[in-house]
Amino acid sequence: MRNAFASLLAIVMTVLTVLLFVWLDHTIPVRERVIETKILVPVDTLSDWQILEMAIAFTESRFKTDAMGKADDTGILQIRPIYIDEVNRLSGRDYTIEDALDPCMSLEMFNIVQGAWNPTKDMEEAIRLHNKSPYYRKVVLDNVDLIRSAEEMRRKIINFGDDGQ
Repeated sequence: MRNAFASLLAIVMTVLTVLLFVWLDHTIPVRERVIETKILVPVDTLSDWQILEMAIAFTESRFKTDAMGKADDTGILQIRPIYIDEVNRLSGRDYTIEDALDPCMSLEMFNIVQGAWNPTKDMEEAIRLHNKSPYYRKVVLDNVDLIRSAEEMRRKIINFGDDGQ
């Protein structure tokens, strides 16, 4: 009975995640990347790094941009003031705790730290840099798997009917 409940829960979570991605796909502008010719091209699939960023954001705040923690951690990535001090030291900029409430700026700060201390973008190191807890690592990696599954399902839904399906 317990295994059946766990299986049912996993299916429900996957379906809800797919619905979230489909909703996000229609409400959030498509990310763009700059090609060498400076032409903006829509990205139709998520990179491993983007999936990791999403998994950390989901783990930290369930994507709530206004999330506030008990230790002055703020935003979707639950960034602390000491983290912002390190970002400012590394970048020479002047980020504030309010900037952590903006998802784009929060990700920018995350990537500044990762670029300095994890230039190879190793996922394990990225997780360790953000939170050293072994339990946190497991939860983030489980969320990476969940997001990958949802992304695969989203692509199947979007491409339904193509290639003779």
